[in-house]
Amino acid sequence: MKEYIFLTCSSFNEELHGIVDAMDIPFKRAALFSGYGTPEIQGMGCSSIVNSKMLVRNYDFSPEVYDARLVFTQPNEGYASIGHSLHEMGRTEGVNEKGLAVALHFVNSKETQNGLTAGSIIRILLDTCKNTDEAVNMIKQLPHSWSLEL
Repeated sequence: MKEYIFLTCSSFNEELHGIVDAMDIPFKRAALFSGYGTPEIQGMGCSSIVNSKMLVRNYDFSPEVYDARLVFTQPNEGYASIGHSLHEMGRTEGVNEKGLAVALHFVNSKETQNGLTAGSIIRILLDTCKNTDEAVNMIKQLPHSWSLEL
């Protein structure tokens, strides 16, 4: 996991190392704050309306995994963004200063594997991508752990 985050998003990597240092815990344990290695989630799904002017979605998210925090982020390298947090570091959705808006939607939870959660991927996209083309290219490069749509 460390290699994926380091190669794709230095600000995300920097935040994880800050957690390691502040809490004096191993990187693998700190990675749980990004959602990496969390178990599959069943019985949830969100509805949305998306067009060129808006992205609206409801929250059919389990209280067990939903942080319920609106977070503003301004990485040293990357784009400022706002969104609701997921596993502390990730996002359920958000929009960055370039106007890129991204949200997650569950498709199924039967095909999990090692990789980044959708929340982590959304955060990486918001930090590093300025438009949809860049985001699609980044999504294709990252390993996904849950079967979700972004």
